[in-house]
Amino acid sequence: MRLFPKWQRHPPSLGLYARLAARNRPRSYAGKFFAVAFVTLQLPLLALLAWLLTTRTVDRDTWLLPALAALLAGTLLAFRGFRQLVAPIELAAQALRDFLHDGTPAALPQHYRDTAGRLLRDVRYVTAALARERGELEKLAQSDFLTGLMNRRAADRALHEIEGAWPRCVGMLDIDRFKSVNDRHGHGVGDAVLAELGDLLRASLRESDWAARWGGEEFLLLIHASLPDARSACERLRARVAERRFAGEARLRISFSVGLAEVEPGCALDSAIERADAALLVAKRNGRDRVELYAPAG
Repeated sequence: MRLFPKWQRHPPSLGLYARLAARNRPRSYAGKFFAVAFVTLQLPLLALLAWLLTTRTVDRDTWLLPALAALLAGTLLAFRGFRQLVAPIELAAQALRDFLHDGTPAALPQHYRDTAGRLLRDVRYVTAALARERGELEKLAQSDFLTGLMNRRAADRALHEIEGAWPRCVGMLDIDRFKSVNDRHGHGVGDAVLAELGDLLRASLRESDWAARWGGEEFLLLIHASLPDARSACERLRARVAERRFAGEARLRISFSVGLAEVEPGCALDSAIERADAALLVAKRNGRDRVELYAPAG
């Protein structure tokens, strides 16, 4: 959030408006326009009238030029005064443009009490509220609502941003016979199983590793370890799942299968994910509840 310096109570862009507001005279925004209009338009004419009253001999050639000069001076002063009085509106408009551009609300002045001051306060309040809502929406857009892990969209983005810090292994984890859990116990119990497994994955993986819900009951694992160490980590996780009862009173036992593949130097992560998925299919065919390493066909 962009802040004005603490010593700067009145931003310089507010100019005349800030000076009038500091005196609180006139109190209303319309009153400020009236005051500026009166001073800038009437005083030059009153000065001309006073000059005429003190001049004994006045003819058209004598007073016409001063009258035109007074009228021009008043008009220019009025334009300048009005231009400065609309500064709060321009400041609010600029704050809205900045917010649309970078999502950062400006810390607009909050102490002015007239209509323009209320506009500044409302713009600051609305943009701050929208910024909070945007943050929540971005968080929801990147996380899976059941497990709290990254969703597939966020995982795809993260995979493209990893660049040189690629993991050494990729795993595809799938809960065994998860459809039967939903069919026998209902989707509410199935959702509880997914949520608890997400918690277990977060608690079991190191900070350098991460998991994402890839879809349905399938999870993507990125592990910064050698293939044997990654397998050991998945086996420990499989043992923890075997010891646990899921979904509260349902006390379900579940198992999962994992396909692991090593990320080969110079190869894209998408290729490693495909190999891990192929290893997962082998794990399913070989009886489930196991960790399978990718092995080339043939």
